[in-house]
Amino acid sequence: MEGVGVRPDTYSYNSLVDGYCRKGLMNNAFETYDTMLRNGFTVTTLTYNALLKGFCSLGLIDDALRLWFFMLKKGVAPNEISCSTLLDGFFKAGKTEKALNLWKETLARGLAKNITTFNTVINGLCKIERMSEAEELVDRMKEWRCPPDIITYRTLVSGYCKIGDMDRATHIMNEMENLGFAPTVELFNSLITGHFIAKQHGKLNGILFEMSTRGLSPNTVTYGALIAGWCKEGDLHTAYNLYFEMVEKGLTPNLFICSALVSCFYRKGKVDEANSVLQNLVGTDMIPDISAPRLEIGKVANFIDTVADGNHHSAKIMWNIVIFGLCKLGRIEDAKNLFADLKSKGFVADNFTYSSLIHGCSASGFVDVAFDLRDTMLSVGLTPNIVTYNSLIYGLCKSGELSRAVNLFKKLRTKGICPNAITYNTLIDKHCKDGYITEAFKLKQRMIEEGIQPTVFTYSILINGLCTQGYMEEAIKLLDQMIENNVDPNYVTYWTLIQGYVRCGNMIEISKIYDKMHIRGLLSTNVPGDVKQSCPAVYNQNRNTCQMKMHNQC
Repeated sequence: MEGVGVRPDTYSYNSLVDGYCRKGLMNNAFETYDTMLRNGFTVTTLTYNALLKGFCSLGLIDDALRLWFFMLKKGVAPNEISCSTLLDGFFKAGKTEKALNLWKETLARGLAKNITTFNTVINGLCKIERMSEAEELVDRMKEWRCPPDIITYRTLVSGYCKIGDMDRATHIMNEMENLGFAPTVELFNSLITGHFIAKQHGKLNGILFEMSTRGLSPNTVTYGALIAGWCKEGDLHTAYNLYFEMVEKGLTPNLFICSALVSCFYRKGKVDEANSVLQNLVGTDMIPDISAPRLEIGKVANFIDTVADGNHHSAKIMWNIVIFGLCKLGRIEDAKNLFADLKSKGFVADNFTYSSLIHGCSASGFVDVAFDLRDTMLSVGLTPNIVTYNSLIYGLCKSGELSRAVNLFKKLRTKGICPNAITYNTLIDKHCKDGYITEAFKLKQRMIEEGIQPTVFTYSILINGLCTQGYMEEAIKLLDQMIENNVDPNYVTYWTLIQGYVRCGNMIEISKIYDKMHIRGLLSTNVPGDVKQSCPAVYNQNRNTCQMKMHNQC
């Protein structure tokens, strides 16, 4: 600013300090602080509050406390935000007694008798399940003519819900309503969590009905509480249905929901499904700043700590998803650096962590990096599973290294690992794309011999391979075989056949395919009515090419 002739004012400096602190850049924040002093500006409570918040956000509580005493020494009076920031930092760091001692000191100074500080202390006590002390503090608030607000009551209700004391939670809620405070969506979210903890599943529909009668719509947190609750109960079917319900309502699943579903799949031994959920659910918008040019690990860590709420297993799942998300964006170096940083802080990687990294690297084309990770995995005593090897085979196929993929496939059984449908489908797909139809069908036969039933995806891949080379009669025979084997064709299967007939210019057969789609309820209103017109270039260019093969077939 000074370089263009504009002299910063106190507001500008404070904004800079606050911005640096929010990003965890404390050195930059203090450099700005020093510049303020050198330029003759007075450092105010607002400045110190930003610095306190910065230290506390990074978990640097001792530094925050030193700054607090320095602030007092300089004659700058803390306000309610200063007090609540430092108290909240102590509570989050697990230093409850230090927090309470500090609170008593601030009370003695006549500083902490305000609603913000009281709510901070009550929240800290509720987090560690010291509910009787929290309620005593509410009584003192009334004595000191600092009446509790809706946040106070919501915090108490949440605290009782977390320990499953639903009778007391309901009593507090009724008291709150009698004082004129209407329950919010956040409060009902706490009640849902509480009923799961108390094993009172039968009351959940009543809670949702009451929300509806009050005109309150479930939000992402509501669905998160329901999905996480049913996942913990092992009812994955209900949890997954709720996921699709929220998506249909336009709500975006967050990291907490994603981790709950993935964790449940893993507990049930559904490893492939867990990997599939990751591929479908992991989006860059789930994790703050993951798509920023520079990954701010501190900010992501704070987000995960908040969402996981002290649950190390949930936090670990979330870090795995962050790693997976970075790999999905092709930011392999960021993912590896984060992985190394986490390990240096005591993070113990498991099969899921390595599988996430290996899948991400393979999908992004970094196959050699993926194999290095596999070797590291083995060196630390972890055994790669079929998900790991499916990722490696997929990576090799995507990179055009089919022979390496086949060699790895042949070695699986010597490693004590059985291929599954995903393994075969990946290899069949690559063989078809490279024009090796005969080898693709051999793989399908081997698949059946090993007791693995071909899926709709298997048949669709093979049909596409046949159609691409103009073998339409064989493609139709395979469709009939598919139906005989009780595998229902889907939209992709039929559309593949349509594209094949478009290339050959056989509009009569296209009409027959549309009839079959209509019978199966697969014909949506947006399907073009005249494929010949919708793809004239394809139609004209490929008709002659297909004529020889189609002479006796179409």
